[in-house]
Amino acid sequence: MASTLPSVGDSLDLDSVTTLPDGFNLVVLFVLPRPLYRWLQPYRWWLFGFAKRALRLPLATSLPDGFNPTVGDSLYLDSVTTLPDGFNPTVGGSLYLQSVTTLPDGFNPTVGGSLYLRSVTSLPDGFNPTVGDSLDLYSVTTLPDGFNPTVGGSLDLRSVASLPDGFNPTVGGSLYLDSVTTLPDGFNPTVGGSLYLDSVTTLPDGFNPTVGGSLDLRSVTSLPDGFNPTVGGSLYLQSVTTLPDGFNPTVGGSLNLLSVTSLPDGFNPTVGDSLDLRSGLKSNYTKYNNELLLWQDGKYISADYIFTEVISKKGNLYTGKKIGNDKIFYLYSDGKYHAHGDTPEKAKEDYRFKKIAEKLKKEPIKEDTIITIQYYRIITGACESGVKMWMQENGITKTEYKASELLPLLKKTNAYGLRRFLELITF
Repeated sequence: MASTLPSVGDSLDLDSVTTLPDGFNLVVLFVLPRPLYRWLQPYRWWLFGFAKRALRLPLATSLPDGFNPTVGDSLYLDSVTTLPDGFNPTVGGSLYLQSVTTLPDGFNPTVGGSLYLRSVTSLPDGFNPTVGDSLDLYSVTTLPDGFNPTVGGSLDLRSVASLPDGFNPTVGGSLYLDSVTTLPDGFNPTVGGSLYLDSVTTLPDGFNPTVGGSLDLRSVTSLPDGFNPTVGGSLYLQSVTTLPDGFNPTVGGSLNLLSVTSLPDGFNPTVGDSLDLRSGLKSNYTKYNNELLLWQDGKYISADYIFTEVISKKGNLYTGKKIGNDKIFYLYSDGKYHAHGDTPEKAKEDYRFKKIAEKLKKEPIKEDTIITIQYYRIITGACESGVKMWMQENGITKTEYKASELLPLLKKTNAYGLRRFLELITF
């Protein structure tokens, strides 16, 4: 390898390389004419997504000073153990540094995918990278003051035993804090996935996190007054023995209260799935059957088990996004039927389809009811390819039949969905 390669238009595999020469700095991207590339610089993340070019150096054990490549997709540095000062690459995909044990001061890369730092045990002051997907800090035991990264995916801190004051990250995926035993005052993170606090035994006053997935508080034995978190998934409180007055959470999944011995007056939570109580305890609780769930006066909603931060609402149309993710999507809901889409028109179109489909699933089929391929799929759950294969195998070319004409064909071939079709027939 005698000279530096300034740019590479495809992925570059250097799987056997163990050492890099000084001055080795690649731009691994889809190659564009220079004037067009300069014009597209403000849209570099779109360009990276289009380019999808990776740099693989899985056996390299060290990096030369000044090595800061620009990589459209992922950068594989699996065997590197030490990073030189000034190393801050721009990576459109993921950055694999799982053998690195120590981070230099000033290390704050921009990573569009995940950042894997599984062997790092401590973080330098000022470390707050921008990570589009997950940040793996599995072996870190202590967090520095001021550590509050923005992570689009999950943040794995399962070996951290305590949290510094002011730690309130924004995490689009799950937040793993399995070893933490005590929460500092003011800790109220916003987590798009699940929040794992398995070892916490006591909750501070004012702890009411916003959690799009499940909230695991399995070791907590008592709840403070005013505890009513926003939980899109399940809430695990199986060690709690007594509930405070006013505890009536809205939980998108299940609510586990298996150790509670008695229920306070007025206890009537809203639970999307099951309410788990010990034998002998009974509660009239509100179970929603896929109706729209709202938290914090509509700031957060859940429809079809998709937890959404609401940006705006006009009539039945919501503009929203997932926590920790800036991508906008749309929800159209009448409270019972919902549909998501990348555009308002798509959300409304899917909503109309769902509503019609639910009606068709229960509507009686008469002799002269016209059955199309789509109608048959809706009422039976048959997939499109399966229906087409059945038609080909049986020489059927018509795309719609009267029910009285279709029934003999279905019976003759014992077609998929026949039983459900028979349940709706009234002739």
